[in-house]
Amino acid sequence: MATDGNIKFKVRLAAMDAPERGQPYSKVAKHLLSEYVLDESILIRPVGSGLDRYGRVLGHVSVNNKDVALRLIEEGLASYYRPTCQDYPADKKKYNYEPALYVQAEQQARQKKRNMWSEASVILACSYRRQPKHP
Repeated sequence: MATDGNIKFKVRLAAMDAPERGQPYSKVAKHLLSEYVLDESILIRPVGSGLDRYGRVLGHVSVNNKDVALRLIEEGLASYYRPTCQDYPADKKKYNYEPALYVQAEQQARQKKRNMWSEASVILACSYRRQPKHP
């Protein structure tokens, strides 16, 4: 949730996909994201139409000139965004920004086995969302 001082709105960080609730590292990712943005002035640069399909503002979010999505990916607490859950460059035309920097950051986090990449088996958030829900 963000605010411009008068209006509150939800923001979807472009370029990254964090673990879903119930997945390993989801709470850590949420906590670190909160630390990055809480009580900070943030800059949101809209991506595409500026809204996602749920009506959230979709954009690249920066705090102190640092890309928040990139930081989470570098920490191994998010993966780069895969529009149809396929590795880049598959579906390359579905990106409305250049994802190379985020892909590279994920590759480095994987090599360093940072956070979620330290697990023996990682289920990407996009795959997790497609799994049947269990009661």
